[in-house]
Amino acid sequence: MFLSIPNLALAALATWVLCLFGLTFYRLTLHPLAKYPGPFLAKITPLYDTYHCYLKDRHIDQYRCQKKYGNVYRYRPDYLVINTASGLKDLYTNAKTNPIKKNTQYRFLWDQGSVSTHSAIDKNVHAFKRRVLNYAFSEQALRNLEPFMIETIDRWLALLGADASDETKGWTKPKNMANWANYVTFDVLGDLCFGKPFGMLESDKLRSVAQIMLIRAQMLNIIGNSPVLDLFKYIQEHTPFEKYVLPGTYRSMQHFRSFAGGALKDRAVAAAEREKSGQEPRKDFVHYLSQARDPESGEGYGQVEMLAELRLLIVAGSDTSSATMAAAFYYLTRNPAVLEKLQKELRGTFDDVNNIVTGPKLSSCHYLRAVIDECLRLAPPVGGSLGREVMKGGMTVDGIPLPEGTNVGSSILALHMNEEYFTNPLTFMPERWLPEYTNPEEIAVAKTAFCPFSLGNRGCVGKPMAYNELSIALGRVFWLYDVRLSKGDNTGEGLNGLYETRDVFVVERDGPMVEFRKHVQG
Repeated sequence: MFLSIPNLALAALATWVLCLFGLTFYRLTLHPLAKYPGPFLAKITPLYDTYHCYLKDRHIDQYRCQKKYGNVYRYRPDYLVINTASGLKDLYTNAKTNPIKKNTQYRFLWDQGSVSTHSAIDKNVHAFKRRVLNYAFSEQALRNLEPFMIETIDRWLALLGADASDETKGWTKPKNMANWANYVTFDVLGDLCFGKPFGMLESDKLRSVAQIMLIRAQMLNIIGNSPVLDLFKYIQEHTPFEKYVLPGTYRSMQHFRSFAGGALKDRAVAAAEREKSGQEPRKDFVHYLSQARDPESGEGYGQVEMLAELRLLIVAGSDTSSATMAAAFYYLTRNPAVLEKLQKELRGTFDDVNNIVTGPKLSSCHYLRAVIDECLRLAPPVGGSLGREVMKGGMTVDGIPLPEGTNVGSSILALHMNEEYFTNPLTFMPERWLPEYTNPEEIAVAKTAFCPFSLGNRGCVGKPMAYNELSIALGRVFWLYDVRLSKGDNTGEGLNGLYETRDVFVVERDGPMVEFRKHVQG
């Protein structure tokens, strides 16, 4: 006798409920991670993680979990967050030899056409790409890139003070420094990657690209941390998903790709003319990536691979520097004693703004470096945990045995706010990094948990360039200008008065509103 359709539906529903109950029971009692504390919903469904990606507060929620559950907690049924310096070291600095790899989230990030250094999960693929990429970030390469960087920074400096008025005693109109930090870093990277700036400093034609990239990053972050990643990956690869679901994002990204492709063609024409006339080649990222070869295999990047890396450099490079710059303006305009100390150091070291370049003098500005590091601590460019998957044989992380298939990571912002490593962690205090103010043992402990660029061979290859750019840009702007927070402004104010960053894998931010006045030396 055949069951009726209603009875079949009821039986199917009962079976589904029974399976769901069984899965929930298993995850709460028998799963290898069942003994670890964490939010109840996080123990039974990965949608808890997905939801906080949607809210853009995943990094803050992981900090809240640390406060409530301790340094080790369960954040998804198969995901353990370990917020200790030892765990950080085990997960990221020894990744080359440990049985661990990037988790599946990275399959959905950034590039549809080619795997980049960032999205490569296979260790051998990543190692090859990283060895080639290292050539573009050598000390010699960075020296040759610096003049291009400074040219754009100087345009930024001029525009920051361009609308000063006698009516306001030389002060400019308020400027949103999250936006202006974006403009300068995108223009720097556009020049270095594609042979000419995007023109964001002077024109609003491509300014939407920065915001669109953050919207796209959030979409990828949500899907990458969802239980239906494989389905979305298939849809992404086989359908015009983004074109119809997010048409505005799609159009802006097409505009960006069109600009990038056109700029590269223009650069190729200019390079051919320079070669024909016997001139030196333009030594930017395209030059170095074209010349770079893997010292082990002798191979280099193909055209598609190189374009994937250039796009990655634009997104990751601009966001790291711009987020830190915006945070610096936020904290310095709210801490006048710190600002005064920084400006005294800069103006006492350099007698001309044009002398602020990389070298022994800039390296001697220890307070500037401490300000940068403190901004990176409180507003890291990636705030949440960077997922890793344990491979065959399992591994031990900070004394915790983890079976094959376990996802695990350390939450960067939560680590940076961990009282075990940082005294008064919610206080902006550059002095914590300097031995003349802080016990060297405390500094050493803090450094074990400081990881704004991640660590190891998977860490950010652009770290030296980011420090160069931040040191020059912040050194020049605070040497050249007196700055003040626009009256009554609280743009960007977040948790406990800290600079608010919103987690979209990288960080979204707004403000502060800052006014500038040319400093009179004397």
